[in-house]
Amino acid sequence: MRKAKINGKTCIGTTQSQPETILLKRRIKQSTDEIKNLSLLFKTVGTETALKILYLLSIERELCVCDMAEILEMNVSAISHQLKRLSLFRLVSSERRGRTIFYSLRKNQFNEYLKDLFAVIDEVYEKANNLSIFTTNK
Repeated sequence: MRKAKINGKTCIGTTQSQPETILLKRRIKQSTDEIKNLSLLFKTVGTETALKILYLLSIERELCVCDMAEILEMNVSAISHQLKRLSLFRLVSSERRGRTIFYSLRKNQFNEYLKDLFAVIDEVYEKANNLSIFTTNK
């Protein structure tokens, strides 16, 4: 086996035993499809627009495309494109009422994780605002 170079230096050897290395290689090969799917999911939700949509839907129970476009100051087609991608991963669901389609977050573990992350962001933002109140008052 060839020795790897890390930061211009040759790796002196692995720390894993041969059976551990074989087991880990096998697990990676068996998980290739899941890893690819997770990568696609992260690419989908990793855009700023997609995260803004998911954030809005975590605040409001449901919104139509026009409302999201107005709030995000974007065109309807850009929002619709993101919603279609989010729908493919079952992150959002839609319900037609008359001529209007309303979107909401689907109940799943990934969205629960996102809500937790958004709560952390809100908490940090709130703390930052509280600090700025104290620093601007003299």
